[in-house]
Amino acid sequence: MVNPNDIVSNRINQPPRTGAGDRRIKQSPGTDRTFDEVFDAKVKEKVQVSRHAEARMQKEGIRIDPGQSDRLEEALDQVKERGGETSLVLLDDMAMVVNVAQRTLITVVSGDRRGEGVFTDIDSAVIAD
Repeated sequence: MVNPNDIVSNRINQPPRTGAGDRRIKQSPGTDRTFDEVFDAKVKEKVQVSRHAEARMQKEGIRIDPGQSDRLEEALDQVKERGGETSLVLLDDMAMVVNVAQRTLITVVSGDRRGEGVFTDIDSAVIAD
């Protein structure tokens, strides 16, 4: 027969439970990261949009679909591997200036509104096909 005191003492002797962020996630042999670490890494992979770029996109009716977003992220990965810091990304009919390290879209213009077509303060360019 089970003694209720044994159950209570069993709970007391167990290590304290912690929040979900402390749970370890097995990813591949040799790597062991918390949920929060994995989540933060995934969020950082996504491209952030500056207020200026967001305002310009709303004003000009520019939309970036999921496929274009994926291609933009791939382009940023390529530029980062080659040491780029501020890059001009040509994506379909859009030209985007992106801060590579912060993964932030600084500004965007559509093909019919490129004006003079001059972009300054960039150190790299990529065509995101």
